[in-house]
Amino acid sequence: MLFLAVAEHKSFTTAAAKLDVTLIAVRKAIRHLEQRHAVILFQRTTRRLALTEAGASLYARLRPATEEIGAAFAALGGDLSHRASPTAGSSSATSAKS
Repeated sequence: MLFLAVAEHKSFTTAAAKLDVTLIAVRKAIRHLEQRHAVILFQRTTRRLALTEAGASLYARLRPATEEIGAAFAALGGDLSHRASPTAGSSSATSAKS
């Protein structure tokens, strides 16, 4: 999740590089998240980026959840890049209903 990457690296630039997205996309996404929930998540200065109290609280709640999700996918094993297409999934679901 983008918020977690920015929070962990305390940098929009580093998070953008790690996620392979543009710096502008990261900044806009964080700004949108803050506006949507009417809360400031990061204290921004010209030299520093830090979590606000609300940001730190959100990070503390999201981090364990994302670790659990990662563990669930890891437990599946194998290469997740070979996922079934939505069409293949629907045909097997249709077959199961018949």
